[in-house]
Amino acid sequence: MTKGIVIASAFLATSFAKLSIAAPSCGCVYPLDATAAQYSAFGAAPFPTISGQTTMHHVLDTAGSGSASYYAFSSSAVTAIGGGQQGDITLPSSGIVAFEIEISDYLSTDPSDSYDEGIALQIRTGTDILAVVGHQAVHPPYYAGARTVAVLLDSGTEVGSEETGTALPLSDTFRYGIYFNMDTLKMGYTINGVDKGYLSGNIPSDVSKVAIAVVGSSYATSTENVLGELVRTSLVTDASVMNQPYPLGALDICGNSI
Repeated sequence: MTKGIVIASAFLATSFAKLSIAAPSCGCVYPLDATAAQYSAFGAAPFPTISGQTTMHHVLDTAGSGSASYYAFSSSAVTAIGGGQQGDITLPSSGIVAFEIEISDYLSTDPSDSYDEGIALQIRTGTDILAVVGHQAVHPPYYAGARTVAVLLDSGTEVGSEETGTALPLSDTFRYGIYFNMDTLKMGYTINGVDKGYLSGNIPSDVSKVAIAVVGSSYATSTENVLGELVRTSLVTDASVMNQPYPLGALDICGNSI
């Protein structure tokens, strides 16, 4: 198992799928509206709070039960994937399409104990995870400090990954972006206003549809210094409020120019 998969393992576990001003009230919206029955059918637990495109959870003492994992899917994505389709978003045959997430609340400092907190934007195709970009704060011995992880996969196998150290606390408008170049079949990503360019490896050529998920994981003990802190994200899908530095000509998932 390569390091990118180890680092992102909290984001890859499922077998599937204050409100932020980042979520538009109209325009290109992707509601995270899967039902309780749909989560149950996939053996996944939803975030404690999901509203529109926003998710929230608090850091809890999970030492007695293991780590807590949370997911947010759209109902149409679960229906499509359950019906054998790749997803509910049709990718353009050419050009660049982008996906974005804002982390408006996160840990105030590095964790002090045996703690692991992750939050990520995940792009899926069928039952496979295709791309992940997100933030993780881990206490030694696994890793010291907080960092961004970006991973591209092909049928469950990592084909490209990068890690970037990111100091805490994050700003309250911290954003990640993923973009797919459908001409070159490459995945690029951004970290809070910085275009990190393309990962190695290629997007599989047979991918024509995808689904979006927000995923989170948390493990903490009763002595953890960040116990009780809020982690809040908002999926950003409308071009008018997407602010990351994507390549010229990039579109949102509805085909609007960013």
